[in-house]
Amino acid sequence: MANGYTASVIVSIDSPRAGSARDLRLGLGLDEQPALAVIDLADVPGVTVQLRLLAAGHQVMFDVPGGRVTETVAWLPEGQDVSEAVEREVAGCQFRFQGEVTDSARKVRDLARLYAAAWEDRPHVLRGLFPGDPEAIGEIQVELRGFPKNVRWTTVHTYPAVGQVLMTKSSVTIPDSVPH
Repeated sequence: MANGYTASVIVSIDSPRAGSARDLRLGLGLDEQPALAVIDLADVPGVTVQLRLLAAGHQVMFDVPGGRVTETVAWLPEGQDVSEAVEREVAGCQFRFQGEVTDSARKVRDLARLYAAAWEDRPHVLRGLFPGDPEAIGEIQVELRGFPKNVRWTTVHTYPAVGQVLMTKSSVTIPDSVPH
């Protein structure tokens, strides 16, 4: 995909949504994973933020003054359960992650309708639609409120075949002692 998007971007994914939200794991500091769609947010001054939709999850890569923060939620052989909260130092910054898996076919339907109607009004969004099921979505949204000291992102991944939704919230806080 092209670089420099500031508005919402929606892409059609060529492969069907498979698996289960409960099969996903959180990995920090991993290398780039094979992605179905990628955008770089070019309007974020002084940093690089890359959003990557994966076959079953996502990857957010965020360069900070002390290095790179990489959050990967995917089918990983190792990693933390996505339902566990994580708070730790990464690249000299405070990283926080919280995920929730919900088993509810109704929530999958409701979220798919809600997101289909609202995606154009939100900046810094990458959304993937999977073929064969309009309720199968993967979305990453970056929020820059509090930037440059704080960057937050949320994700939604629906798995209609098994009636599951994964919603995550993450943030990176850059301490005052780290120069920009």
